[in-house]
Amino acid sequence: MITLSVNGLKLNQSDFIKDGEGVLICVDDYLGDKGNRTPESSYDLVQVIVSYSLLSISVLCLVFTIITYLLFTDLRKGLPGKNLFNLCVTLMLAQLLFLFNYVPSQNNAVCKAFAVVMHYWWLCSFAWMTACAFHMCWTFTYPFSIAQLDSSDIRKWHIIYCLISYCSPLVIVIPCVVLDFCECTSVSIGYGTGGSSCWIGNTMALAYSFALPVGVTILLQLGFFIKTAIALRPVPSVERCGSDYNQFLVYCKLSTLMGFGWIFAFFAAFTSLSFMWYLFYVFSCLQGAFIFFSYIMKKSTLHQYRNYFRKKSPGHISSTFMNMNTLTSAKNARSATYVAVPVVTVSNSLL
Repeated sequence: MITLSVNGLKLNQSDFIKDGEGVLICVDDYLGDKGNRTPESSYDLVQVIVSYSLLSISVLCLVFTIITYLLFTDLRKGLPGKNLFNLCVTLMLAQLLFLFNYVPSQNNAVCKAFAVVMHYWWLCSFAWMTACAFHMCWTFTYPFSIAQLDSSDIRKWHIIYCLISYCSPLVIVIPCVVLDFCECTSVSIGYGTGGSSCWIGNTMALAYSFALPVGVTILLQLGFFIKTAIALRPVPSVERCGSDYNQFLVYCKLSTLMGFGWIFAFFAAFTSLSFMWYLFYVFSCLQGAFIFFSYIMKKSTLHQYRNYFRKKSPGHISSTFMNMNTLTSAKNARSATYVAVPVVTVSNSLL
């Protein structure tokens, strides 16, 4: 069996002929004729529906999370809030582009550009996951150094995180674009040649330019997470009995910021186990929903929303005007009380 890099189509030995220089295949197979596809290469409709449904939910949750952080600026005062906001933006763009990944494009240049942009935003999202994992590890491992950061230090570290997370993917994407679009070399990345999707069609290029960086970031996140878990572990055994459940919730909350769900994608790719793909869809495609329920659906944020809509309600506005009128009347009354009154002197002759 062989796999065509141009469209990911798998062909049995009866579908091609070997010669001295390569293989001969039917033109319909090369163009992706669905009638000649093997069952392994056919798109699983159930998987497509599941992945698209979960991604849509995740994108909506990320949009709500971004709106919340834009409405309440106090959520973005510290470095964790700033990092989470940038992670949500990059992850939302990456997942949104992936949702439109299978939209057929008649313009090859547009499809190539689409693949390049999606490649960049996916790498950015993993860079921000790693930044969140590093800062989380720093916070719980060295809490005293974090407590000493002032506003200028927070601004400086935020700039450092932004430079690393937004510029490091360019180190991978720019050389790939040069190799793919420049005619000076025969190396092709395969942007826009992913068959029915605008993605990277060259399997080796996909492995080195996407799978390898993602795998490295996941290993870094896993190391930071383990170190954080060790730092969070209570020392006295008495405390451990009453706080196990709370610690479990903390670990689950922190893990939503990381790309651990992509581990199932690596297992699925190497083992060809279909249920691994479903685990990948649940834990990775729903990452935006996990972030939303962990960091937005909590009492403090809901209380902020309650106060926000209460201020926007007509009843609150009318009561505000009434309070202003009451204050104005009271102020006028106080000023009227202290008006100067002429003093009348009564003569003794009038008594």
